[in-house]
Amino acid sequence: MLPELLRHLGARIGDGCVFEQPLILNAVASYSNLVVGNRCYIGKNVILDLKGRVVIGDNVAVSMGCSLISHLDLGRSKLRERFPVCLGTVEIGCNTYIGANATILSVKVGEFCVIGAGALVNRDVPPYSLAVGVPARVIRRIDMGEKSG
Repeated sequence: MLPELLRHLGARIGDGCVFEQPLILNAVASYSNLVVGNRCYIGKNVILDLKGRVVIGDNVAVSMGCSLISHLDLGRSKLRERFPVCLGTVEIGCNTYIGANATILSVKVGEFCVIGAGALVNRDVPPYSLAVGVPARVIRRIDMGEKSG
């Protein structure tokens, strides 16, 4: 039901996606900045900031409590003179898992990645990587070698 509603509002949602509720969406006027591939899972209490683009590949799992943040806005703070509003893109590659309560800023996470629970991803993560911590750092390459048999 929720995928159909999001499509109606302008998002591009692939087939076989599951969106748990509540889902928190921060959008300006349209949901067209949201692109979700096929067979994705979006857990409870996920925040999708759609002021910039959020692009999620096929077979991605975003666990409960995650935040995908596509913009920076300091509001009325005088710091805004030094840090103007910045819109970006969050891009999550295919076959990636994002652990509970992780925060992904305007970066690209490659395909076949695992992002640890509670991680703060503030720079790109290359494909086939395990990244953990605050700020997140790659601690291991994920070997997807061929299975014999």
